[in-house]
Amino acid sequence: MVINKTCRTCEFNFDNICAGDGNYKYGEMIANPDVECEGWGISLDYFSQIINEMPWYIKQPYDSGKLYFGEALQKIEEDETEKGTKINIYDAIEHVYGIPWWELSEILGVKWSVVSRAVCRGPVEKRKKQFAPILCIPEGYFDEFYSKQLVDLEKCREKFYLLHGEEWVMRMREKAHDNLKNSVCN
Repeated sequence: MVINKTCRTCEFNFDNICAGDGNYKYGEMIANPDVECEGWGISLDYFSQIINEMPWYIKQPYDSGKLYFGEALQKIEEDETEKGTKINIYDAIEHVYGIPWWELSEILGVKWSVVSRAVCRGPVEKRKKQFAPILCIPEGYFDEFYSKQLVDLEKCREKFYLLHGEEWVMRMREKAHDNLKNSVCN
């Protein structure tokens, strides 16, 4: 997704009259609305379009208040680079594997607080070595994971379900639910 910073999507474009100061001066007729402008500000319509078309890995943190809109725009621009934009590996696992982090504890053989810490701060070296083979992912994904690696994570998901089986994964997820419910209720 490329951000279109032209007069066409600018908040200062009023029926092809510039109300800002960039390629055109205030009150000047916009001759070419498709030229990028340094004085660009996002219009309400384009803002809505961007929000609706954001990839999940940018929209999710934006919707939950972890990113301001300007930061989301930067991540969208980063996403167009060779590596893509950085994503929390646990968010990627939840999206690709269909398993939220709080259910991973039973699968990974640790308490949910260990996974919670890893989600927020990253896992310690010992946990990377423990988690990677269970989830069938390279250890390096715990250090840095980028949007362009999502295709590879899909392949890891396939290996994971082939190795452990859908039934076992569901049992572990249910067990994690029960354990979490019991710990909250006690």
